Amino acid sequence: MHQVISRRLRADLLAEELRLLYVAMTRAREGLALIATHNRWTMPKKLPADDHPERIPPAEEVHSLLQWLLPVFRWASRRRMPALRLQECSASQRASRPGAASAAPSSVELSADAKDADVAKSDPSVSFREAPAITTLAAHSASWQRLRQRLDWQYPYQWAVRCPGKTSPTQWRLWLEQDEETVDWSAWSFRRRAAEMPSFLVTTPSGLSAADRGRLIHRFLRHLRIDRSAPREEELRRQLAALVEQGLFTQAEAEAVEVASIAEFFRRPLGQRLCQAVREKRELSFSLMLPAAELPVLAACASEGLASVAAWAAEHVLVQGVMDLLFWEAGQSSPILVDFKSDDLAAEELAEAQRRYAPQLALYARAVSEALGQPCREVWLVFLKLRQDIRLEAETLARCLRP
Repeated sequence: MHQVISRRLRADLLAEELRLLYVAMTRAREGLALIATHNRWTMPKKLPADDHPERIPPAEEVHSLLQWLLPVFRWASRRRMPALRLQECSASQRASRPGAASAAPSSVELSADAKDADVAKSDPSVSFREAPAITTLAAHSASWQRLRQRLDWQYPYQWAVRCPGKTSPTQWRLWLEQDEETVDWSAWSFRRRAAEMPSFLVTTPSGLSAADRGRLIHRFLRHLRIDRSAPREEELRRQLAALVEQGLFTQAEAEAVEVASIAEFFRRPLGQRLCQAVREKRELSFSLMLPAAELPVLAACASEGLASVAAWAAEHVLVQGVMDLLFWEAGQSSPILVDFKSDDLAAEELAEAQRRYAPQLALYARAVSEALGQPCREVWLVFLKLRQDIRLEAETLARCLRP
């Protein structure tokens, strides 16, 4: 059975090769060059003088391109093209010919002699011409230099390969966390995101990862109804139960939402200001075009000689993301930007987390400024689990986007 399956697979493969060969040989418009090599195992078998197409070896006995094509050429030269004759010779025979040094290193050639020329004269439909001899280029000649220049050609915009056309604020933040002196930007820029672990392999008690919990909290905040007064924990749980009934949450997802942390946020000053806001925008998508010269990879590419600041001047990068919350207070035209984080942090890790997320908030603030024509009045980082609200100053945000 194994041999039967192997033969069937080989037959399918040969059929596909024949199909590709047919397509390649029927698409030529002005000329067709066929290049193949052979050894003692793949050498085409010589056919007798009275050969005919039926004696072409079957596909399962063929081991090279020549074993398919040369018998056909022989038959065609004798039956359909009498002015052409197929000759075979060894390398030693070719070396003994005059002008062998400039001849093409082929063991099979089509040629015509005087007798064939007479046939060509008597039959106007038959014609042939001699192929030009291959000349050897002298070293350091103009032709050699042109050939060398073409073979040594390199893509002149290597720096653009390192420059993504589109990115996200999170990716931008990760770029800024790299050490420019040690990171391999060529490998890191095209780093593939690791596949997420299947849900049945997640070891958390609820079956949800930390990222899943964060997405659930943001989903709840997006659908949360906020009145003029700060909602209590009981009210938040009633709203969450209503979302479960509407099919926006499963029961397991609802149990994973830390309602107590959200209720605590509304008891703090920033949460109370949100309840008194005259206007708010949640989960606001944005697109921001930034000059490519501001990409964090620029310094590395410039140090490698791949780019200069001037070369990047005309290029731009599209940054797309989603802001958690914008709200406007009474009598104010500039909004307040808020970004919620669900990281499980210790108190001593707060300063490092603030430094890590500041570039992301800087991009959000810049997008708001360019879209509305005025800067954000305040920018806040809200760590729900740690129950801390951190205000980022304008000077801190300005230092984050390093050109």
